[in-house]
Amino acid sequence: MKKIVSMLAIAALTLGAVSAADFSVEYATKGSVYTEKSKTAAGATKSTVESKAFLDQSGYDGDSASDLVLSSSGTAGGVLLDIDVDARNKSITFDQVYGWMNFGSIQLTTGKWCGRYVNRVKEDAGKWASSDFEKFKPGIVTGDDGKGAKDYNASDVDNLTAVKGTNQIATSLAFTSRPDDSTYFMAKGLLVTNNDTWGGIGKWDSDLKYQDDEYDLVLDSGFAGEIAFRKEGLIDINVLAKSMVRNELVVAAFVRPLMLNPVNLLVGVTYAGDLTDNGDAVDANKYAWGLDVRARIPLTETIALTTMNNLSNSVDQKAKNGKDNYTMSMWNMVSVAYKVSDALKVQVTGESYMSQFMKVENDDAVSRSKLGGADLSVLAGVVYSFNPNASFSAGIKYEKTGMFASSDWTDANDTTATFSIPFVFDVAL
Repeated sequence: MKKIVSMLAIAALTLGAVSAADFSVEYATKGSVYTEKSKTAAGATKSTVESKAFLDQSGYDGDSASDLVLSSSGTAGGVLLDIDVDARNKSITFDQVYGWMNFGSIQLTTGKWCGRYVNRVKEDAGKWASSDFEKFKPGIVTGDDGKGAKDYNASDVDNLTAVKGTNQIATSLAFTSRPDDSTYFMAKGLLVTNNDTWGGIGKWDSDLKYQDDEYDLVLDSGFAGEIAFRKEGLIDINVLAKSMVRNELVVAAFVRPLMLNPVNLLVGVTYAGDLTDNGDAVDANKYAWGLDVRARIPLTETIALTTMNNLSNSVDQKAKNGKDNYTMSMWNMVSVAYKVSDALKVQVTGESYMSQFMKVENDDAVSRSKLGGADLSVLAGVVYSFNPNASFSAGIKYEKTGMFASSDWTDANDTTATFSIPFVFDVAL
């Protein structure tokens, strides 16, 4: 922590001389009092303990990190530097590094950052590991690593500036308008660095004998854009699209009916498709879609229920006169938070994920007995807040794979179970 303080002091001396700056420092230890992992081998009736751990101070979410955020801004623009220090892996990463300039209603931003607009209904997420409250972000949730979701960056569709697996740089140009205090409109276009190139856009030299996939102009950056409209007390709408690779397109729309306040409701639909021109070779290219419904419902002044639900479908390419092949996935989360006092909150969160909720192979539905049930996670915990910026969380967590699976499936597949007692110490200045 001494190094963090030193960096803060140096930054204050440097940036303070030129402009007003905002600084924040946060440290979190995510550990486990006890963790036990066991496995039930395929066809076995008893489980075997594979590992036990006591007092692992970075054993929950694999994280024991500090977060240093330095920012400076004015009417003309600003910069932000977000540094994460991982004590467990002894590494330093730049989580966000970006700057922006304002030209009236136009803002130009460039760097590395998370470009989100969608409200993810996370009021009660606290400092628990993200997978224990929001296992999946809005978009398409499938167990398929192919172009149905992850390769399209549709599994986190509202993050327009991120390409999975890259240390990307993005540049955005946004126009905002506020005709009155209750109305907001925003239109944004982005260029996003990709792992490879987006692809070519033209073959104009008639004398050149092109090879496959050769173009006169090849673009290194992918594209994204969004439009948002918000009317207080009425509605909040966000429509977006992105194409990180040629012939791959993702579009999504999210709606929040604000007239339902204090209920926070989000409904969204996402589509990801392969636009490759295969001529008469195929009847339909591969595509995927996802439906999101999230809500936080205050049951009383002290009790609130949060639910997150996603149904997704990944459809394989269909050859000429071929048969249908697709896999549907489903994720559901329910969390109940009870505010005992201003300082103490009790919370129970359960999640169920079925990577193969439904499956069709060659026009025939695969029997449920072969699909493997659900991965289940339950966390019951308490959160004590010493002040608005310091809290201690502790709980009991149980996870199991292949829950409710048939004997046919467990005879052919291993299942695992994990019991743990996680805790989170978090303080911010």
